[in-house]
Amino acid sequence: MGAVHTIGDFIRSVFPTIVNKSGSLFKALLADKESEDGTIEAVFNDVEKTRKAWTEHKSVYKQSGEQLQRTLKVFSVIKQLQNESEQTFKNRNKLLFMRGGNRIWGNRRDILNIFKTFYNNQNVYLVNNTESFAANLLADGNFEKQDAWALVDAVYEREARFEETTGVLFNAAGSCSQSVNVEGGTLYFLHFFMKGKIRVKIADNNGRYWNTTGGSDADGAWALHEYAVSFASEDWANKSVFFFTDSTVSNVTITFLYEPGYYAFLDYVRLNKKTGASTFSLIAVFEGVYSDETASLAPGTNDDIIKPDYSKMGYFSPGKEDVQDYIEDSVSYFDDSAITEDVSPVVTEGTNDIEPLKGYENMTYADEQQALAPDSPVGSDDFKSVDYDKVSYFDNAYIFGATGKEAEEIYQELLDIVQAGGVTSTIEILTREQDG
Repeated sequence: MGAVHTIGDFIRSVFPTIVNKSGSLFKALLADKESEDGTIEAVFNDVEKTRKAWTEHKSVYKQSGEQLQRTLKVFSVIKQLQNESEQTFKNRNKLLFMRGGNRIWGNRRDILNIFKTFYNNQNVYLVNNTESFAANLLADGNFEKQDAWALVDAVYEREARFEETTGVLFNAAGSCSQSVNVEGGTLYFLHFFMKGKIRVKIADNNGRYWNTTGGSDADGAWALHEYAVSFASEDWANKSVFFFTDSTVSNVTITFLYEPGYYAFLDYVRLNKKTGASTFSLIAVFEGVYSDETASLAPGTNDDIIKPDYSKMGYFSPGKEDVQDYIEDSVSYFDDSAITEDVSPVVTEGTNDIEPLKGYENMTYADEQQALAPDSPVGSDDFKSVDYDKVSYFDNAYIFGATGKEAEEIYQELLDIVQAGGVTSTIEILTREQDG
């Protein structure tokens, strides 16, 4: 057997000399020395070309195109998002499988590092023994409604916000309290974010106070003497207190107190009944920072509620649909145009240029009988547009970039992968309204 240099040479070499390798049938079906387009020869040439291409980049993180897609389809446990770039998809996989060199996976530090990198944000917190914030036993846990807590010498203050627009400020004085019904014989967790120095007091319906150091095993106990536990942090931090209820407890009052001589910020408070399951919440807070490759919240102008352009609108009183057709170019929307008496709200042809009406800047769509501001009662004539100086964009803000609107689902999928087995977790993406 002579030297084999090509696929065609190899094919020809395995056939005995009695076979006519120059015949048209052999060249068409097997190998053609002149054109290298024999059927079998062409197939194996393509295979070899593909093999060389795939072995050129031994690291998946240097692959691209179809090669990358096929590799990750086999080995990756996460899916590429609809509008996600190849580089971002590779970054997510690298983060998941390499973890910055961490050798211990699934613990608190590992999970926080993953998501701080993933979000490109250091404001990520892991809070143990939680339920979803929507299941909070305390009303107005983020202090946005400002209608559920009793404040004495403490104030709702924008500066004190951990997320959204408002927190509670203690300036070396004051208290913030709320009472809530609870079940007897149950374990409860109180979670909150604070900055500065603050005390927490928990009293029950029997006039007793929860002492976190009481009891024979120092797990805490109810006592008649007043007791408050102190917390301190120079930066925003999540803190928690747990307490047990006995059969006589039906109601508790949670009170946050000032620490004499110190300020404190308080926000995002929740109380939940501890179930038998191991749970935690991963909380990420964004403040007007966004990029194409990280999970971020769009600035508030992308809110679902769009302020109407009143310079191009006519204003009619609420009523049924128009019953007359008209040509826009020949219709005026002004006070001085004649209105058909027996048909409303259609106006007849006028001569004035289209101009906005005076005094209608605070009106919304007339046929929707719903106010867009809290100080405009439904059904009133005093409809008002959204006052964007008073409205935040949290509930309706879009998460955009590579992750798109599917962000929370994708992040939850990632969290389910990296967390320990048997643990229930939730993703909470919050926004702290940016100054200015």
